[in-house]
Amino acid sequence: MPASERKPKTEKTEPTPRIVIVGANFAGLTTAINLPRKYRVKVIDCRAQFEFLPNIHELLSGIKKAGNLRMDTNQLIDRAGHRFIRDTVTTIDPANKKVYTSGRKRILYDICVLAVG
Repeated sequence: MPASERKPKTEKTEPTPRIVIVGANFAGLTTAINLPRKYRVKVIDCRAQFEFLPNIHELLSGIKKAGNLRMDTNQLIDRAGHRFIRDTVTTIDPANKKVYTSGRKRILYDICVLAVG
C-alpha cells in the first residue's frame, strides 16, 4: 500500500490524572494554584474562606480590617482552573482511590494530596 493511502498512526494518550487535594490552607492552595489546568484537580475543604493569619498583627494594630485577611477559596481555586468542593473529608480509601465526604460525595482520584496541617 502506498504511503499516501496509509492511515496516520494515532498516538495513545494517557488519561488526564484526577488529583484530589484535601485541605485549602497554604499547602493545599499553593499546590492547586501551581498545578497546570490540564489536570483535573478538586480541592476539598470545609471552610469557604482562606484566612491569611500571618497578617493578624496588622488586624490587631488596626492597619488592616478583618475582611482584608480573608479570601474566597472558591475564587482562588477557580482562577487556577480547578474545582473547589466545600465539604469535610471523612474517609480516604487508598486501595480503591476514593475520598468520601460528610456530604455523601464519593470522589475518585489518581493522586491524593493531604494538606490538612
